This record gives sequence, structure tokens and C-alpha cells, in this order.
Amino acid sequence: MIGGPVRNMLAKIAAAATATIATIVSTARMAFAASTNTSLPPEYMEMLRLAQQKVHAATQPGAFGNGVPVLYGVDLMTLLPWIGIAGAAAVTAIYAARLLAPKIRGGALLA
Repeated sequence: MIGGPVRNMLAKIAAAATATIATIVSTARMAFAASTNTSLPPEYMEMLRLAQQKVHAATQPGAFGNGVPVLYGVDLMTLLPWIGIAGAAAVTAIYAARLLAPKIRGGALLA
């Protein structure tokens, strides 16, 4: 029989594969429904039209509120400093964790 850790890993893999397949099937159904406009009921056509209007309004210059992309229209040069800060913070956190881990295990910081 299969041992505990292997069984747990197989269960996680099966759950992830099932979720991935369900997402792909749902996305394919929505894409097919959007591409075949003539066969949709009128209420679905109205919902698709409203969704297209909302997306168009949210991507206009000066738009704000829920549903508006935060980084819409931002170029790479304005993002580079933030990417650098995030990278530096990640490296600092890893370095601090490597320095503090032996001290925490030894109980030096807990006393």
C-alpha cells in the first residue's frame, strides 16, 4: 500500500488537477458562448453588452473606482524602481531569516 506522505501528495495532485480541468472547461464554455452571439438568449446578450461597456468605461483615461485596473497605462520605466525595491526587500528578508534561524533554534532570542 501507499504510505502517508505519498498518499497526501497524490491527493493534493488530484485536487489540483481537478481544479485546473474545471477552470479550463469553464473558460472554454465562456469563450464559446461569447463567440457564438447569435445562439445566446437575449438576457445573456444584454449581460455581455453591459460587461463590454463597463470594460470600455474602466479603461478610459481618468477612470477610478472598482474594476479599474490599477496599472493601466503605466510604462515599464515607472515600474522599475518598485520592482527593484521589491527584489531588495525579498533578498533582505531571506538574509535576515538565514541569520536569525540558528539563533531562534538555539533559544538565544527567546530568553
